[in-house]
Amino acid sequence: MSTTFKHPEIRGADERLELWDPIERSTMGFTLPDSVTLEPASPDQFHFPVETAVRFETSHLECDGRHDVHVWTGEGEFVAESTNGEPLFCPPGRYCFDLTGPIKTYFQVEGALRIRSDGDRTIVDFGGPTELTLGIRSFHDHPAGTIPVEDTPYALLEAIPFLATSLKTLSPERSFPSMRGHPPRLVSASRVGDDGPIEDVTATLEKPDTGLHLEVPPTYRSLYPATPLAFYLGADVLPSREPRLRTPTQQVPFDRFAGDYDTAVSRLLQHVFFMDCLTRTEGYFQVPLHEREQFEYALAGAEAGPDELDFAELYDLPIAERVDRYLEVPLSVFEHLLPEWRLTADVQPESEYLECLPFLVADLATIRCPDPTPVDGVPETPGTIQDFFRDGSFQRSTTQFVETPQANSLEQTFVGDSNPIDASKATIESFESRFDRGAKDREDIEVSVVINNVDMSAERAAVSDAYRALEETGATVSFFEDTSTDKLRTILESDRDFVHYVGHVDGRGLECGDGFFDAREGEEYNVDAFILNGCQSYSQGEAMVSGGCIGGVVTASPVLNEPAIEIGGTFARLLSDGFSLRSATKISTEQRIVGNQYMVIGDGDLQITEEENTTPNVCLLQNEGENEYSLEFKTYPTGNKGIGCIFMPHVPGLEKRYLSSGVISDITVSEENLIEFLKRADFPIKYNESLIWSSDLLERFK
Repeated sequence: MSTTFKHPEIRGADERLELWDPIERSTMGFTLPDSVTLEPASPDQFHFPVETAVRFETSHLECDGRHDVHVWTGEGEFVAESTNGEPLFCPPGRYCFDLTGPIKTYFQVEGALRIRSDGDRTIVDFGGPTELTLGIRSFHDHPAGTIPVEDTPYALLEAIPFLATSLKTLSPERSFPSMRGHPPRLVSASRVGDDGPIEDVTATLEKPDTGLHLEVPPTYRSLYPATPLAFYLGADVLPSREPRLRTPTQQVPFDRFAGDYDTAVSRLLQHVFFMDCLTRTEGYFQVPLHEREQFEYALAGAEAGPDELDFAELYDLPIAERVDRYLEVPLSVFEHLLPEWRLTADVQPESEYLECLPFLVADLATIRCPDPTPVDGVPETPGTIQDFFRDGSFQRSTTQFVETPQANSLEQTFVGDSNPIDASKATIESFESRFDRGAKDREDIEVSVVINNVDMSAERAAVSDAYRALEETGATVSFFEDTSTDKLRTILESDRDFVHYVGHVDGRGLECGDGFFDAREGEEYNVDAFILNGCQSYSQGEAMVSGGCIGGVVTASPVLNEPAIEIGGTFARLLSDGFSLRSATKISTEQRIVGNQYMVIGDGDLQITEEENTTPNVCLLQNEGENEYSLEFKTYPTGNKGIGCIFMPHVPGLEKRYLSSGVISDITVSEENLIEFLKRADFPIKYNESLIWSSDLLERFK
C-alpha cells in the first residue's frame, strides 16, 4: 500500500513561532521575546496524540486573539482552564497546556504558569527562561492509504470496517473531530482497470477490535447508510437479513430506533455520539457542559431508563460495555438535546459511488438512499418585478433536476448522476481535488472578482467591502472588468483560491467583452472554488468541477439583479469570515426571493479562510424589553471544527460550554454586556429580520 502523509510544520523566524497545517491550509502564530532555536523532539512523549514536536526555550508566549487555555498534569489529569480571557495561575509543577485554534497545540513545561489576556492577545508567562516542548496535530488527516474494492456489495462489506483505522482512540474522546482522522480511500475495481490485479492492502491495516458488530443486508442500499455508524463504533460488518447491532451481551434490532432503515441508522449513530460527548467530560476535558446538565435533569424525570448514570464509571468501560449502557437510556429521554446534525448525504446506491464514502464518513455525515423525484422545473422569480434578469438571452436551461426529502440537518448534499434541487451536488472528483492542491500560506491566498457587465457593477462595491477582511490578513483580492474570453480562461486555469464571477450566463456560456466563454469546452481548471452569480449557471459550474475545481456556487434558473447583488455581497462576507461554501450559500440565500435558485456543486465543505478560535456562527439578537436582550447562536461546523467540538459564546458572565452544530439559545444579557460582546469580534447577526455585522450594529448603539 502506498501512503503519503502531510504533517503540520513548526517554523521559527526572528521573534515568531509559526505553525502551518498544509492539509487544512491553517496557520497559527506565537510572538516570543527573543528568537529561538528549535530542536526536534519525539511526539511519543506527549500524553495526547501529536504529529510534529520541537523543543525550545523562552520566558513567555503571546498569541493574537482570545484563546481558551486548558491545563493538565504531565500524566493527563485535568487541572484548570482559562476562558474568555480570564486570568489563571498554576504553581510550579509539570504541566501540559493547549491554546484553542485552527491547529491542535500541546505545550509541555516544568514550572509555573501565568495566563492572562491583554486586549486581543493571549499571554502565557513562565516567570523566566524555561524549556518548552511543543507538539501539534492537524485537525483533519490525509486519508491513511487506499483500499481497492471489487464492485460487489460483499467486497464493500469486508472493506468498511477498515475505515475505522483512522480513529485515534476508542474512548469517548473520539467524539472530538480531531480524534477521528480521515479514513483510507476506497477505490472501485473499475477504476483500477488495466493497472494490474487488486492488491489486498487491508492486510497492512489493523481494524479495531471492539466486540461490536453491525449485521446488515449485503446490498449497497443497506451498506451505504450503515458506513458512518460502523466507522464511529469501530464495528465489524456482517451479512444478515435482519439489520441489527450485536454487542457481546445483546442484539439490538435497528427498528427499535425507527421503522425506516435510514432513519434508524442515523438515530443510533446520534444516540451513541451524544452519549460519548457527555461521558468525555470525565476525561481529558473536564469542563461544565450545558447538555450534560440538561441530560441529568431529563433522566431524573423520565419514566423509562435508569434513574442516573455514573459517567466516571462509563468513561473507564471498554467501548462495547459502554455502548450497552448507553442503550439503556431511551433516545426519547434526550432527543431534544441532540445537536442538529451537520450533514445529510443522499447517495445513489450503486457501486460507482462507493468511493465517496470515506469523505462523507470524515464529515460524520448521515447517509440516506432515497429515490429522487423528478421536478418539472426550478421555481423562477416573477417577471412582473421591476428589475432585470442576469440572463442576456433568456435561453432556458435544459438541465433536469430531481428532489429528495428534506433532511433534519444543517446541510444536505447529493451524490449520484441526477441534479438535485435544494441540496449541493458532490462528486468523487471534487472530493479528491481537495488533496491535489499545494500548500499555501495565508498571505498567498488569491481571490479574483470578474465583473463582466456594466449594469451589474453595483456588486463590485458589495463584494469589495466583503473581501476587505481577507486583504487585511495578507490575501490578494484582484478586480477585473469586461474581460475577454482568453483572459477569463487564463483566470480560471490559474492557481487562484476563489473566483467571483458577475455577468450574464446563458446557453452559450459566461459573458465576456468579446463573446461568451463556454466552460464545457475546457478540460482543466485550477481555481479552487467559485461563485457564478448569473442566470442558470449550473452547467457551467458542473463543467468547472469536472475540470478540476473543488466546488462552487451556481444558479439553477434566471435570477434578478438586485437580489443577486445582495446575495453575492453577503456570500462573499460569510466566505471571508470562515464559513464553508455550503453554509455561506445557505445563510446568504435564506428568506431571499431567489434563494432557492442558488446551490453548491462539488465539495461544499471547502473554506477559503478560517476564524482561529471559534466555530462559524450567526447570532440572533432580540430586544426583550428595557436593558435586556436575548441571544441565540446557530453554529455551522466546518472541516476542522466538525460536529463534536465545544462552543463557548464569548458573552460576558457566561461560563457554560455547548456542543456545536445547530442552535444554542436561552442566553440573556444587559445592554452593557451586549455592547461589550459586540466589541470582541466582527461577526454576522440577525437583528430586526436583517443580517448585519456586529461592527455595524455597534455603531447603531453608539
